[in-house]
Amino acid sequence: MLHVVSVEPDLGSTIFRRPRSTAETVDRAMSIMFAATTDRDIEVAAQINRGLEALENTRAGGELSGKDMGALLIELGRRSSGRKPYRKLQIHRYRPANTLGGVGRWLDFDQATVADLIDLGFADTVQHDCGRQGCEVPA
Repeated sequence: MLHVVSVEPDLGSTIFRRPRSTAETVDRAMSIMFAATTDRDIEVAAQINRGLEALENTRAGGELSGKDMGALLIELGRRSSGRKPYRKLQIHRYRPANTLGGVGRWLDFDQATVADLIDLGFADTVQHDCGRQGCEVPA
């Protein structure tokens, strides 16, 4: 099981104010880049999980759907190349409900700021919703 903790909310559903400086623009660009990379990595894990499930299903005599064919071919190709087979991976993603104020705030190591960020992270974790957060939980 893998736990992915982000310091940015879901960028697709967050309304941001217009950046007021070059630093804010760079911070936003970095956030978008990291979020896109994380999304892509979780989608690859989901595809591998689907391929493994399709392989298990065909071994049990089940039908193979068209959407699972590509994922199955990736897994079979990996196995035929002599590399270690993949295994199913469960990924839980944790994102704050709201923006934390950017790099300037979460690099502020003042005791009160750190305590506030820890409290926010705890509250967001307790209210974790796999469907809303885009977790990958294989069957």
